[in-house]
Amino acid sequence: LIVSGARRWVAAGTVLIQKGEPGRSLLVVLEGRIAAIHETDRISHQLFSFGEGEFFGELPLVLQVPYPTTMWAPVDTLLFELPSGSFRQLLETRPGFAESVAQTVSRRSDVLRSYEACLRERGLLENGDLRSPLQWIRERLRRFSPLPGPAADPGRR
Repeated sequence: LIVSGARRWVAAGTVLIQKGEPGRSLLVVLEGRIAAIHETDRISHQLFSFGEGEFFGELPLVLQVPYPTTMWAPVDTLLFELPSGSFRQLLETRPGFAESVAQTVSRRSDVLRSYEACLRERGLLENGDLRSPLQWIRERLRRFSPLPGPAADPGRR
């Protein structure tokens, strides 16, 4: 059940999110592509991109950190935008979705690396945490949205 969300058309060449902006929604690429660009005063180069069926924005939402990259559309792109509250509700009501997000993020070592400095600076990442990225992101998703766990054993205290 999705409370709210909307399709969003982004024209080729449009900057969708500037580096340093907070995350406000989960974005799913329906058509086209969104590229993540690393920018400094001297250089700008593409780190990675998200194509049809892929999503992004979950880490800025869950970790409450700004985007470490600029996100732009190299081609005309259609997105589905799921606001933070709807994303949280989906995580709470659909544990399978939460696990899918965790597994997808854990496979994106390039994305996690782009957040590494910011996460360390905020005390959200210890040495060795990313050796097991799946477990690390599962824990962060649980903290963002308490997920239903196995039933408690009444005989244990």
